[in-house]
Amino acid sequence: MGDVSSSGTTLTGVNSLYALRTSGNINGGTLKIGSISSSLQGGVIVNANANIGTNLIFDPTSTDLRQGSIASGEALFYVAPDATATITGDVTANSFTKFGGALWFLGSS
Repeated sequence: MGDVSSSGTTLTGVNSLYALRTSGNINGGTLKIGSISSSLQGGVIVNANANIGTNLIFDPTSTDLRQGSIASGEALFYVAPDATATITGDVTANSFTKFGGALWFLGSS
C-alpha cells in the first residue's frame, strides 16, 4: 500500500501497487493499481483535499494508459467527508465507483 502525506509527491515512470492512501497531491508518472476481479480489487483513499494529476491504470497487465485489457478492473475511490479529490490525469478502468465526499473529473477518463 502506498501512503502519501499532506506534503504530496511527484512520481516518475510507472509505479505499481494494490492500494493508495493520500492526504496530499500526486503528480507525474503513471500509477498502476491492481484490480483484476470482484474479489481482487485495489483502490484509492483520499483523506484530505488532493489533486491527483498522475495517470491511473486499474489493470495489472497494461503498461500503456491508452490500452486497457480484459483484465482491467474497477476503479474504487473513497473520498473522506469534507474532502475533494480532483483528478486531472487519465484514468483507465472497466468501471468507476466513488463513495464518500466530493470528486471532480477534470482530465480524460
